[in-house]
Amino acid sequence: MPATRWYMTISVIPLPAFRLSISVPTIANHHRHHPHRWEREFDGDWTRWTQYGELRITKAGVRKYQASRNGCSLHDEHWHRATFSSVAEAKRVADRHMRQGYPNSGPIADALSWDIDADIDWWRRSD
Repeated sequence: MPATRWYMTISVIPLPAFRLSISVPTIANHHRHHPHRWEREFDGDWTRWTQYGELRITKAGVRKYQASRNGCSLHDEHWHRATFSSVAEAKRVADRHMRQGYPNSGPIADALSWDIDADIDWWRRSD
C-alpha cells in the first residue's frame, strides 16, 4: 500500500485595497466564532492563545491550579494568588477574565483580577 501524503492548502483572496477598518472587525469576529482551544503542554500545564495574550493554567500542588495571562497571575481581593481545585474551574475563570483590563471589558464581580500587565497599560496613560 503506498504511503499517504497530506497537504494543506491555504487559499488567499486578493483584496483590491487593504482597509484597516474592515479587517479589525473581521479578525475580532473570527476570534469570537473560532476561539483557540486549550492545549495540554508536555509539563502538564494548559495554554490557550487569545487575542488578549496567552492564558496558562499551572499545577501548584495536589488538586491546586493557578491561572496566568501573559505571565501575570490571577489574584483575589487580598492579593493572594487565586487557587482552584480543578483544571476545568481554572480554565472557566481564566476565560471569563480574559478581557479584563482592556478597554470596554466591563467589570467582573468575583473579586479576582490579574496582576499588573505592562503590555496593556497603554490605554490608561495620558500622554
